[in-house]
Amino acid sequence: MNFLHIDISNTLTILRFLEGVLSVCTSAVMLRACELLQWSLSSRRDGVDALCLLGLSPTTGILGTIGLAFSKHGSWKDRLAASTRIGLSSAVWISGVVLFARTQLKVVYDSVSTYNVTAGVGQFNGSYIPEYLQQYQQTNTGYEFVVLPYSIVATASNLVVNPMHATTIDPVTCEDGMVCNAYLISGGLIMTTPWPPTNYPLYPVVTIPGVPSLQIDFVRGIRNDTFIDSKDCQVFGQPGFLIGIKFCLARSQSAVGSLFAGIFVCTQGIVENECWTEPKPPEVTTTFSIHRRLASVTTARSNFSILSIDKVTDPVQDTDLDVEGLKNAFAWLFNFSAAGIPAPASIAQYFWTVQDQLESEYWSIEPYQTFHSILAFPFWLFNFNNFGNVQLEARNIVAGLPPEFYTEASIGAPYAKIAVDRPMFIVFCALQALVLGIVWAVLIWLWTTGAYLPELSSYPLIDFATKTQLVDTSQGTAEPWAIRRANQILDKATTDQSIRKAFMHERVTIIRSEANTDLQAKVERKTAAASSAVSVPLDETVVVGVGVQRSRTV
Repeated sequence: MNFLHIDISNTLTILRFLEGVLSVCTSAVMLRACELLQWSLSSRRDGVDALCLLGLSPTTGILGTIGLAFSKHGSWKDRLAASTRIGLSSAVWISGVVLFARTQLKVVYDSVSTYNVTAGVGQFNGSYIPEYLQQYQQTNTGYEFVVLPYSIVATASNLVVNPMHATTIDPVTCEDGMVCNAYLISGGLIMTTPWPPTNYPLYPVVTIPGVPSLQIDFVRGIRNDTFIDSKDCQVFGQPGFLIGIKFCLARSQSAVGSLFAGIFVCTQGIVENECWTEPKPPEVTTTFSIHRRLASVTTARSNFSILSIDKVTDPVQDTDLDVEGLKNAFAWLFNFSAAGIPAPASIAQYFWTVQDQLESEYWSIEPYQTFHSILAFPFWLFNFNNFGNVQLEARNIVAGLPPEFYTEASIGAPYAKIAVDRPMFIVFCALQALVLGIVWAVLIWLWTTGAYLPELSSYPLIDFATKTQLVDTSQGTAEPWAIRRANQILDKATTDQSIRKAFMHERVTIIRSEANTDLQAKVERKTAAASSAVSVPLDETVVVGVGVQRSRTV
């Protein structure tokens, strides 16, 4: 079905073309309705005000129409006619603008294949730790040290910044003045079982809906909480080395449901299980909270990176946290001497070497990211859907997991989608409907009133010149001398304002019969004779057959 997908630039071109065609058609219909309305009004016995006709006429330019709308020489009906035409023209133009206002480009995915998987990251389970560690020890019978694989240290050091496992997200709460970081740990494609299929190479992504995820919110520093060394802290070091750290973890009393943790650098190492350091040691400290959410995750098949997350549900804070289980997990990570790892190759070495960075709020970002990764690691490893659960298999879906971990994954390809803003689309439809509604109202009025309409051509100026006349009824009757030529009125009217002033009391009527034509000719001869008598020649090339009816207020 790829032939149905069009490049985004071509899609925009087609949309703009269609919108332009619609605007042109709407404008044409609107102008035609104005033209029919002006002729129907002119066909009445007393005609129509000349300024009203100019306001409705499609041949009047935009500046002329605006001038009529604000002219002090016209009546309120004249100004209303011009304002209506301006409003309708503006509605057509504005509708084309708002249609694409706040338009967004979204990425959607065309699925070609779907398969069952288990996916996601669940609640931390400290009971998994002993069995998991025993599994390592059994692979090395008689080994005197605790096994701490390199893969564990490497993953724990960069978990939250690794796009295969986590993505940044807005924190649930972050008060003013706080430095906050939040990560959504969904596990991505690499945490799915079974392994993804390798067919359909032209489809580069896998989308997994409703993935159980953990959001961890970190706030830099500790506020209104204090560690109790004997209860909350452990020191890790090795005799003969200056490298040592003190790690502390406890429940927060000021932020209910949260934990606070810190690493304090022992600048002089560990002596008799005591941290020797400066009065104010270099430190990384944070308060953090855990939230459960569901999210739709899209990942790359080529490198397992998480490309996007969407449809994220509201967060639910997890306050039932196994602090003692977490301490056991962190002790396994930090106790390099128990693992037989030299101090320079340990996690503690990293924090000991970044003491200068910890003094800078900006350059301490990297150590804090590493600390966040280490704090998040037990939650990621020791949950239902990771190998901290020794019952899990790499290639086969196992039974017994919570139901939310069973879902489907879809292999697909990404496409850019133009998403028109719904409120803007409603405004667009409303403006178009307004214009078309008024057009229909005019047509219905013409049909119900049976208004007389002369035979019209496609050239409004010719129709106006040959089918209308100016009639002066200032004396109350339309005598032969009352029919006048337009140039008689416009001899001295050269500007827009003077033209509006000259026509402010004139009315336009339609020539209905030959009698009217003869009457007009007689008036023209009389007018020409009068003009010759006063030596004021008339320009015979001025529009012929135009007549206006003048009314004078007493």
